[in-house]
Amino acid sequence: MGSATIVREATWLEENGADVIIAQGAEAGGHRGMFLTENIANQPGIFALLPQVVDAVRLPVVAAGGIADGRGIAAPFALGAAGVQIGTAYLRCPESKVIAPARAALAESLDDSTVITNVMTGRPARGVVNRVMREIGPVSPHAPAFPHAATRLAPLKAAAEKLGKVDFTNLWAGQAVRLGRELPAAELTRALAGALARIAVTDAEVPHLQGELNAMLAFVEQLSEVDVDGVEPMTSVTPMEMKKRPDVVNDGEIVDQVIANAPATEDHFFLVPKVVE
Repeated sequence: MGSATIVREATWLEENGADVIIAQGAEAGGHRGMFLTENIANQPGIFALLPQVVDAVRLPVVAAGGIADGRGIAAPFALGAAGVQIGTAYLRCPESKVIAPARAALAESLDDSTVITNVMTGRPARGVVNRVMREIGPVSPHAPAFPHAATRLAPLKAAAEKLGKVDFTNLWAGQAVRLGRELPAAELTRALAGALARIAVTDAEVPHLQGELNAMLAFVEQLSEVDVDGVEPMTSVTPMEMKKRPDVVNDGEIVDQVIANAPATEDHFFLVPKVVE
């Protein structure tokens, strides 16, 4: 699975063994997945990029960028997407590790609050404008190469955060940041699925989709009780990898159940959303 920000990157990924392509529109938060271009100015938005990528490759295409509610989820499917990737909408969930001052900045953000910048890390990324971006400019030819810009800013970032400020903090977020909500992740997921169901399916199909969603959430809840030493939250691991690791704690045979119910393939990854302390 790899990100493409232009069609040429998508075809390169297909030719070099990718199984799934993420079409990353210019609206997306965080670092740009660009690797065959360095021109930030000509990065297309998701609804221009997506149908062109779908037409150019034979692989499943996942849409990313500016997707934060049921309407945003439904639209990519109409353009040929096999799935969607949502990130910014979850930043204000209580499970997120975003610090309190950054949460406040995200909550106050508007539709025009984000820009693509290279001054925070040395690599193009979209985030909410902070003091560094305002005073230096969001894009500077003098920014140290990745990852050295972040290293140079680290002491300032640490000092400012102790004062409750985010002047030098990466506030990575997409252009749909204003649509984010302060809800538990499971509740937000249900709300997004419910909104999509009301838009995209008939009433007769809703119970089936609700059942599928509840099964997925139950599986995630099982995983949240699995303790894997050294594995950070939201890290992908394979069932076979977990079976081989001696540091997996078997709490009430939960791990055995997870492995038994998961596909026995090295290629199938699932998420460990919370590691028990």
